[in-house]
Parts: sequence; structure tokens; C-alpha cells
Amino acid sequence: MLQSGITKNGNPKVNYGTVFQVDVKDRFVKCNLSTKNYTREGEPTKYSNWFATFLGGDLAKAKTLQDKDHIVIKDWKIEKREYEKNGQRQWAYDVVIYQFDKQENNYESDDEEPI
Repeated sequence: MLQSGITKNGNPKVNYGTVFQVDVKDRFVKCNLSTKNYTREGEPTKYSNWFATFLGGDLAKAKTLQDKDHIVIKDWKIEKREYEKNGQRQWAYDVVIYQFDKQENNYESDDEEPI
């Protein structure tokens, strides 16, 4: 689950993710995104999977992403998308990512421990 808000230190909450099945297009990048939440002790507690689209200022950086790259998500929103499957209306939730950084050290934050 993605978290928004402020940490106990007054900084914006940081979301960590791993990208899979990266599909680069001219005006956007789509992928599957796996995220995890942490306890105050730094232990992972919940894993979620999302459809994700990269847009905006970090699009050029998103075009360099490869399967299993770890990212720190800084600016994002969730969109609800309707589609039809087997004649029934279905809903999917997509994460739209505007700003992120590649994370080389596998979910460990250099400036603040996860909460």
C-alpha cells in the first residue's frame, strides 16, 4: 500500500517499490509495481502490487528503468480505471508516478528510517 502524509520526523513519507515488465512508450512508461510498507522497527509488513504509469518531469529517467529496479516514489497519485471483462464492469487502480529516484541499496533510505 502506498502511504501519503508526514513521518514522525516531519518529512514526507517515502514509498519504496520494485518495477517489473517495463514497457517504454513515447509519452509514458508503464510497468507493474510492487510496494511494501514497514513497521517502526523497519520490518516489512504489507506487500501490494499495482499497475503503474510514469509521466511528467522524470519521464526520461523512467525510460531507463529495467525489470527488478528498486525506486523511491516521491510524487504520485492513484487513479481508478474502469474496464469490461467477460461482459461485466470491473475497476482497476493505477498508480501515476511523477517523481522518483532509483534506489541502489535495496529499500534502505540514506536519510531516514522507514516507519
